[in-house]
Amino acid sequence: MTIEQHELYEKRTKEMETIANIIEALPINEQWIKLFTAMAYYRGWRKLPEHKQEKLINIAEQNSPSVATIVEQRHTKLSLDKIERIATVVTDEADRAKIRDYLLNLSWENAKKSINLIIASYEDQAA
Repeated sequence: MTIEQHELYEKRTKEMETIANIIEALPINEQWIKLFTAMAYYRGWRKLPEHKQEKLINIAEQNSPSVATIVEQRHTKLSLDKIERIATVVTDEADRAKIRDYLLNLSWENAKKSINLIIASYEDQAA
């Protein structure tokens, strides 16, 4: 490993440690902390600005732990924006249950299409 590579590795390690410390300090359940830390690592987050921290808290407060488990185990492609929209836009528990079923039982592409349709129906009602 060259000196430049080692310095870059040290920098990235410190960035990840900083993000992990910020996530651990958020007032959220341990399961969400674990999920968000894994997302930060696997998605290569470099920073965790205030607005993103608020988004994480909002997601954790609005969703059940079962959603965290499903996302963690099955669908790492589900974006924070999509998780937040599910948490804030979809208000009916029956529709949230459908979304959980889609995530568990469908391929990512089919689950994404079905989830987008549910979210769109709520956004159409609001318009």
